[in-house]
Amino acid sequence: MTREERMADWREMERRAAAARRTGPPEDWDSQPPEHVTTDEDSAFGIGFYANLRELHAKETVVADDLMIGVRRRQVTIFASVTNVGKTTVMLNHALAAAGGQLWNPLLPTAPEQPLKVVFIDGESTDDELKKDTRRMLDRIGCAEIALDNFIPVVDAQVDGEPLDLTKPKHFEHIKRFIQYHKPDIVIIDTITSLFSIYNENDNAEIVRKVIRPLKALAIAGDCAVWASHHIGKAGESEETEGAYRGRGASAFGANV
Repeated sequence: MTREERMADWREMERRAAAARRTGPPEDWDSQPPEHVTTDEDSAFGIGFYANLRELHAKETVVADDLMIGVRRRQVTIFASVTNVGKTTVMLNHALAAAGGQLWNPLLPTAPEQPLKVVFIDGESTDDELKKDTRRMLDRIGCAEIALDNFIPVVDAQVDGEPLDLTKPKHFEHIKRFIQYHKPDIVIIDTITSLFSIYNENDNAEIVRKVIRPLKALAIAGDCAVWASHHIGKAGESEETEGAYRGRGASAFGANV
């Protein structure tokens, strides 16, 4: 089954289940509804709201593919490290290898069954810098002709003359449509700080509202993995903080993905 067919099946199952909760089963269903569908008013709340655990267990769910180690479809992965240690280089190398159908250690230890389509949203480089970096990397990775078609860059991007800012609803919807059009396997956000306008990085409520929830919405809307880079506070700034929560600013970066 192709990715498009799998996504269409998933959407159809969710649509039919939601419709059944609201109005009962469609006419083309068996007279006895499947176990996971109920018409009780208590469960008529739409997609993702179940009457009980039995209903979830009976549902034909779709597996979230592991695309790389720690990078899964319909989920968000935060790649956090201190500044100036090569986060972008690591992400670019893995993304180009995946786009070319190649293995690349440590996160892609085996080659994917088929080349992955990757949207790389770069909020820090110029278009000239990204062009030079990717040319140099492809010389080493190989399969350049395949990667050139499957690696989709967004760099120096503007919406209505404004630099791309994913906290702005119009900009976010523009990127969402772009992702739904290209149907990538992975969307890379490099970096959160450069692509989201955050007033206070230490405010958990702001981080969840402006960053975490929008990234999860992109992952679901595009049926893709979202892999976003973020800076960790340097030594001394958060030495007593558990690893998952050492991203600079709010603990929501570690707690919500």
